[in-house]
Amino acid sequence: MKYVIITNNKLVNEYYLNEINFKNLEKIIFMETASFINVLEFARDSIHKGHKLLTHPLTGSVKPYETPFKSVVISSETTEMDFESLNIIENSIEVTKKFLRDYKPRNLKEKHLKDFMIIDKSLIDSGIESINQVY
Repeated sequence: MKYVIITNNKLVNEYYLNEINFKNLEKIIFMETASFINVLEFARDSIHKGHKLLTHPLTGSVKPYETPFKSVVISSETTEMDFESLNIIENSIEVTKKFLRDYKPRNLKEKHLKDFMIIDKSLIDSGIESINQVY
């Protein structure tokens, strides 16, 4: 199955742009200035257009208020709207908004930002590995 990566993480963008061994990767949508919630909302809008969610938006134990980085994988092909994908992304957006209301975003130093980029990349790498095993 061909897939699309939606990310605001430059490390993910650079890695997958420079790798030629990702036969199922159709494209990367790099939202450089987007927030965590903006990435989820873009994924939701894509699901409304018929894309299917291939990775869970809230993987790992890193909370949305702890990190500014998020990467999500969706199908590149479109079909009828997948209501399971829509339910997952809507719930993820709701949880993220609740966290952002209840906790102040952290002011992170460059070193910590790089750490969170690496964590996000590791999570999306694992998701893509699983996608490639299933499809």
